Amino acid sequence: MTSVDANKQLVMRYFDTIWNSGDFEREPEFVAQDCIVHAPPMPGVPAGIAGPLMIVGTFREALPDLRLTNIVVIGAGDRVIQRWIVHGSHTGAELFGVPPQGTSLVLSGINEFRIEDGKIAERWGTMDVLGMLQQLGVAPDPQQSPPPDDAEETETRQAAGYTMSAEEQELGRRSHDEFMVGGREETVDEVYAPDAVIFGRHIPPEQRRGTEGFKSYGRVLRTAFPDIEIVHDSFVTEGDFQAFRWTFHGTHQGPMFGAPPTAKPVSIEGYDILRIRDGKIVEAWIEQDMIGLLQQIGLAPEPAESAQPA
Repeated sequence: MTSVDANKQLVMRYFDTIWNSGDFEREPEFVAQDCIVHAPPMPGVPAGIAGPLMIVGTFREALPDLRLTNIVVIGAGDRVIQRWIVHGSHTGAELFGVPPQGTSLVLSGINEFRIEDGKIAERWGTMDVLGMLQQLGVAPDPQQSPPPDDAEETETRQAAGYTMSAEEQELGRRSHDEFMVGGREETVDEVYAPDAVIFGRHIPPEQRRGTEGFKSYGRVLRTAFPDIEIVHDSFVTEGDFQAFRWTFHGTHQGPMFGAPPTAKPVSIEGYDILRIRDGKIVEAWIEQDMIGLLQQIGLAPEPAESAQPA
C-alpha cells in the first residue's frame, strides 16, 4: 500500500469509526492532539483534538441515526480530499439552536486533510450549512432546492487508473479563469462534456446538467458579481479526479436570489472536485460557503449566540 493509499484509508476508517459508530475514545488513533481545524462548520470550536470531537459530537447528538457516506476520496502527497453525504433524522439534541422535530436531513460537504505521521494534522472543509438550515426550516430557500440525494450521490467513486495529460490538468483552472471570471462561454464547450453532471444544491436543477445549463449558471453569477475573482488555494489530483480549494471575491452589484444589489464585498471559500475523461470534465461536485455569502450581503442573519451548539 502506498502512503497515499494509507492516508485515504486513514480518513475513511476515521469517519466509519468515529462518525458512523460513535467510538469517540478512539479519536487519538486518527487525529493529532494539536490538530488544526480551519473554517469549522460551527462557531466556538476549540483548538486541537477537541475541535473534531466537538463537531462530530454535536451532529451525532442531534442525529442519533447519522450515517456518513464517502462519495469521493482522493489523495496526493500528504493531502486527502473527501466528498461526503450524511443522512440522519433530527430526533436527538438541538441542532444549531433548532429543537428536534424528527426531520430527515441530507447534509453534504467537502473536506481536505493534511496527514502527518499517520494522523490527521490539519483539516479544511466546506459544509452546506445553508442547506441544513433550510431543511430545518430556519433559513429561506428561494430556489426550493432539493436535498443532494440524487442516485449519483449515494455511491462512492474510486479514482481510476488514469493519467491526466498536461492539458487535462488545466481544465478546472480554465473553467474558473476563462469562463467564471473571464466570461468566455466557448470555454465551457471546450472543457465540459455535453452531458456533464454538476452536483451542487444551490445551483438550480436546470443548470446542473449539460454545457448550456452551466453557461446559464455562470451568467447569473457574473451578473451578481461582475468583478468576480477566484484564487486557487490548493490543488490535488489523482487518477481521473482533480480537486481545488478556492477563495471567491466579488462585489454584489447585481440581483441575487431575487434581492437587489447591495454593493457589499463578498469573500467565501469553497471546493470543486472534477472527474476527467477523454479531455473533458464529466462530473463536478461544487461546495461553497453559501450561508457566509448570504450573511455578507445581508440576506441571512449572523448566527446568534443562542443558535450556537453547546
